[in-house]
Amino acid sequence: SSLDVVFSHDKPRAASPGIALSDGPEFRANQLRLQRALVAHRPALWIHGHLHHRYTDTVVVDPQSPPTRVIGLGCDPDAARGAYRPSDAWCLLDLEQDQPVRHITGAVAARLGART
Repeated sequence: SSLDVVFSHDKPRAASPGIALSDGPEFRANQLRLQRALVAHRPALWIHGHLHHRYTDTVVVDPQSPPTRVIGLGCDPDAARGAYRPSDAWCLLDLEQDQPVRHITGAVAARLGART
């Protein structure tokens, strides 16, 4: 892949959050632009917000290339409409580790100012 990580507001079109929050026609144009970027650059990891729904998906552009892991982050408590968990809204990216993505919980979240 030519990129390791992409951060965006919305998701690439092929990512499936498992809920129908972003299937409306008003979202398609931007998601298709992001999908074209995913196809062109094939990042290992794509992290986005927008849906306020925590999920992880794997998008395969080409079976001969590594897939892209897409992570949708949850919402912050001030914008939450229902259950809120700090671990859904935060993501740490440690570029020095073999397993670089982990979600913040407990003491780490408290040090970073997340509400638990």
